[in-house]
Formats: sequence, C-alpha cells, structure tokens
Amino acid sequence: MEKYPEVTKSIHERGFEIGSHSYNHPDMTKLTSAQINQELTSTNDKIKELIGESPLLFRPPYGAYDNKLIEELNKLNMKGIQWDVDTLDWKGYTPSQVIQRVNNNVGCGSIILCHNNADHVVENTRLILSTLINKGYNFVKVSELVKDVKEVKIGVGYN
Repeated sequence: MEKYPEVTKSIHERGFEIGSHSYNHPDMTKLTSAQINQELTSTNDKIKELIGESPLLFRPPYGAYDNKLIEELNKLNMKGIQWDVDTLDWKGYTPSQVIQRVNNNVGCGSIILCHNNADHVVENTRLILSTLINKGYNFVKVSELVKDVKEVKIGVGYN
C-alpha cells in the first residue's frame, strides 16, 4: 500500500473489498497482544488513510492464529478469515496445475487462496474465474460469506 497507494485506491474504487493481512507479515501466534494490536492498527490506519474506511476482515499470514489474535480482532470489531482452497501458486505451479487444485477442492462458499507474487498470477486468476463461472459459480466479497460482518459487499483472496 505504501509503494503503490494508487493501486489500493483503484481496487477499492472498482468495488473490491479491502481486507487486512498485517503490516509486516509475521506469524501472529509468535507475537504479544500488544504486537498483534500494533500490526493490526498500523495496517488499518494506512488502509483508512487511502480508502476512507477501516477493514473489517483480517487473514493472518500463514493462516496462523490463536486466541490472542482473536481477542485483538474482537477489540477492533474485525473478523478473522481463512481459506479452504490453497492454489499453492507460490510454488511455481503451472496454470493447469493450479486450476486442477482448485477444481478438485472448490465448493459452495469456498475461499480460494492465491498469492500476488506467484509466477502466473494473472493467468491463474483469469483461468480460475472463467473455469468456475462456466461451472455456474458466482463470486462474492468475503464479507458476504462471513456472518455478523457489517455490510461491505471475491471469493478469491490474495496474499
């Protein structure tokens, strides 16, 4: 967000949901409550500065969470989220390998984990979207999948 603030603004302006993934990408289970709070609030402050609202959702790096993280999220009225389909695209898999992983694991309500630094991220994303749309899937914002989250309105999440 600091390096490309205009990209963050553009994503939001095009109607996509902006969630948090931390400031420094630590394993949150290895932090104190104060450190967790700092990671969350510094990221939330930057997001709010750029798009005018704080995020409601947080996906912990590495999927690592514990009760301390949940308590800190609750204090900030945020919800922690996970994924159920991991593309493993960060391993350099080809688009056909990624779509095979998605096809073998996706279901109603799935959240698909992709990484923005994967070798074929643009091609993978296009292939995932077109394949699943052709199978009759609809894509919604993650907040629509999570109960008790304020109205904000992609089932595809990026790391």
